[in-house]
Amino acid sequence: MLDAYIYSGKRTPFGRHAGKLSAVRPDDMLGNVIRDAVADSDFSSDQVFD
Repeated sequence: MLDAYIYSGKRTPFGRHAGKLSAVRPDDMLGNVIRDAVADSDFSSDQVFD
């Protein structure tokens, strides 16, 4: 079995304490970063299991 790794440089936004991003959950932000990293790669997201 071959292992594949995605190396990508992405970051989440940051803001002030109790600012506009305070209602956004950290795992939702991370989900957006992962989705963008997969979208920038050359393979289908159907091939990602974890």
